Amino acid sequence: MNKKISFPIAIIIIVACAVLTGLLAWQYGLIPCKGPNDPSLTSSITPPPEGEEEKVCKRYSIGGDGIGFFEEYTVKSGDTLLSISRSQLNSTSRVGELIEMNKKRYPGLSLENPFIEVGWELILPPKEVRTSGNIRVTSGKLSAISENEFKWTVQDQSGSSYNCYIYKGDNPIIDDNVKVGECVDIIHDFMNSKKIYIINLQ
Repeated sequence: MNKKISFPIAIIIIVACAVLTGLLAWQYGLIPCKGPNDPSLTSSITPPPEGEEEKVCKRYSIGGDGIGFFEEYTVKSGDTLLSISRSQLNSTSRVGELIEMNKKRYPGLSLENPFIEVGWELILPPKEVRTSGNIRVTSGKLSAISENEFKWTVQDQSGSSYNCYIYKGDNPIIDDNVKVGECVDIIHDFMNSKKIYIINLQ
């Protein structure tokens, strides 16, 4: 003897199947995460007018280590990390930044082992703003700024995008002429926060 499925149960099964189908479609990329009218994004880069060449940036780098971008200091006789931090960064409290900036170049450098040698080339963090010291440079075309200026998206030559962020209470240094479509250099934290410290036009 066949039993009929009650109407409420049938509705529940249909809804469950629809939800499952939607989740699978999203998981495998059949449904975009963001549509073109997503309110969290401003308008992205538009193609240049006919006959006008697209702007090419001087530099393209996604999360680069900034070698050659940041100033460097050559250690002299009598120098210490404290004296360099005082003379080059205007504060002895920025020694931690100085160490973090140079860990890759001089792995043994630390607060516990602050010894430096004459001739070493130390990379200096930006003088204008305090950072974590673990910073990178992303360069390319500014393709979008979120409506609340929280997320800043940079595009490289291949069209790949990289997001950096300005958090509530932060006060990064931003060039007054920065706008979507311009070529920029963004100095930001390398950790998960990708916190922005400086944005300059190229």
